[in-house]
Amino acid sequence: MVPRERKIETSAGEWYLMKILPCRTTENVVNGLVYTFLDISGVIRAARLGDYLQNIFNTLSEPIDVLDKNHTILSLYSAFVKWSRVAQSKRINVSLYAIREGAWNITELKDALQKLSATGRAFYGLLTEVATGESESMLVDVSGCLLPSLGETSGMILVTLKC
Repeated sequence: MVPRERKIETSAGEWYLMKILPCRTTENVVNGLVYTFLDISGVIRAARLGDYLQNIFNTLSEPIDVLDKNHTILSLYSAFVKWSRVAQSKRINVSLYAIREGAWNITELKDALQKLSATGRAFYGLLTEVATGESESMLVDVSGCLLPSLGETSGMILVTLKC
């Protein structure tokens, strides 16, 4: 007999990870089982909330992305992917300042994001010019805030754009 584990839901809606482990004698004969139950309700709820929020963000028309404290892109949502015209898979875990050949490597934006990381104070309406082609650019209204995590600062930054 090999150890087994399974997620189970109670009638009250709580989730547990059930593990079944054999008890063996010194002769390697199974003479019993040990059942353990680990409450994973919070993990399940967090995953469902993440899916819920992902769907909400993907329906928004304004470009949104999530950065870590070093301004590396953690998540991109549909409008940002469409707006930036580059596949989402090529944008995750890349510095914001490296995308579109450095189009976002803008001193005012860097300063605002660094100040946000240091102070926790959101910024709104940062008008910045972003290169869209060799000789073209557009004015973008950028806002950013820290995302909370269980009452503490997570270090993640939500960035929204109005083009």
